[in-house]
Amino acid sequence: MPAGQLGLGTRRNPTQVRKATATMRTRQTLGLVRVMALCSGLVGVGLSLQGAETPAPPTKPWEASISAGLTYTKGNTETVLFTLGGNFRRKWNKDEIFVKSAFGYGQTKNPFTDQRTKSADFVQGDFQWNHLFTRKLYAGLSLAALHDAVADIAYRFIVSPLLGYYFIRTDTDLLNAELGPGFVFQQQGGVVNNYVAVRISQRYEHKFATKARVWEAVSYLPAVDEWVENYIINAEVGAEAFLTKAVSLRLVATDIYTSRPAPGARENDFKLIAGVGYTF
Repeated sequence: MPAGQLGLGTRRNPTQVRKATATMRTRQTLGLVRVMALCSGLVGVGLSLQGAETPAPPTKPWEASISAGLTYTKGNTETVLFTLGGNFRRKWNKDEIFVKSAFGYGQTKNPFTDQRTKSADFVQGDFQWNHLFTRKLYAGLSLAALHDAVADIAYRFIVSPLLGYYFIRTDTDLLNAELGPGFVFQQQGGVVNNYVAVRISQRYEHKFATKARVWEAVSYLPAVDEWVENYIINAEVGAEAFLTKAVSLRLVATDIYTSRPAPGARENDFKLIAGVGYTF
């Protein structure tokens, strides 16, 4: 039988062995190159997706506005109400902060008895920091503080880590929702009451071509051990129309519902505030 047709026991020609070895190494090298090319491609795609998800730097990082309102009535009753508020926003590539403050003081006087009754005395502040993982997904921290003498709330502080998502995020529309634990520290009706809650919130804003805008926001904070009996709801609806490039008219309705108010206070605390705003 010819040597080339022998079985497994036949010794192969050294030249054939070298050729087979070279062929095998070539195939291994080509396979390694293909794997490296595939990995490089996947990395490139990932980087491109990450770049697409990262928000572009805003053209105007700071957005700030202040507003003031004054109400005065005279006749059967004499009423004076003064309000002052401020809103500030700062945006980076992957971070954003929101600061909001409000102050109001008012009195009602009976002209026949000269008896004065305090109708408003509140200070409120909100701070929120968001860190964007993608263009829509973010985590952050929300801080809220409130003093309302009429509602007999000496102080109320709410600290809430959060996870949020922008369902809509365009130049004209923003719609987001947030979820996280809430830690409530308050003195209400002379009684200190601290508890752990769950914070669920939602906000929507629409801007018109004329720079006018409307917005609404709702947050719900039930205590973890008393979902039905003990909770706080904060709601806000507002509209703003610009008279000039910087001056605007604002109308804001806010409602704070406390399921367990202080003795002698009502659950619902509604305010409708009109004022003039200035944006810079």
